[in-house]
Amino acid sequence: MLDQLFQGDALWFSVPALFGTAVFILRMVLMLIGGDGGDGADVGDMGDVGDLGDVGDTGDFDFDGGEHDSSDTAFEILSVQTISIFLMGFGWVGVGCILGSGWPTWVAMLLGLVGGVAMVWIMARTLGAVRNLEGSGNVKIQNTLGLEGDVYAQIPADGRGQVRLVIDSRQRIFNAVSDDTEIASQTRVRVVNVNDDNTLTVEPV
Repeated sequence: MLDQLFQGDALWFSVPALFGTAVFILRMVLMLIGGDGGDGADVGDMGDVGDLGDVGDTGDFDFDGGEHDSSDTAFEILSVQTISIFLMGFGWVGVGCILGSGWPTWVAMLLGLVGGVAMVWIMARTLGAVRNLEGSGNVKIQNTLGLEGDVYAQIPADGRGQVRLVIDSRQRIFNAVSDDTEIASQTRVRVVNVNDDNTLTVEPV
């Protein structure tokens, strides 16, 4: 069966299916171990989801503590995570059409495109539903000043990481920076400043 994935027209679908699946799993693993799993081109990152879907100030696709505006949407659509999900849907539907049903390539291509778009739509709807649930649970980011928490994603000396804070008896994830000091994951930190871009400046306790 595995040999058939790389023979004939099935190759056109198995390669994007395996690539999309690998990227998706890698980013999920990075999220679970506390890595940011991101890159410069990926504004809409699912890897920034908080513990229970809670967010900082206002939510967007990357569920961080930053402001969300309409300019983010175009980048969210083209995010690495979205592309990987599309490739998964396109590839596996196409493989099923070619190997499972024996349909011609053009039918597999058409249904693969439909499957890829459907998976992206399902993801967008799911995240939209989570975003709607966030409205009643939002807190003012200024209320984090002075709080102590743990580093959720490593904070580089010259970039952003994430911290996990307990506020209003709930755990929340916020984007965070340091004063030119790298802070490793799981380090206990204190919020010393709330910045204009809705990031928190933290220092080790």
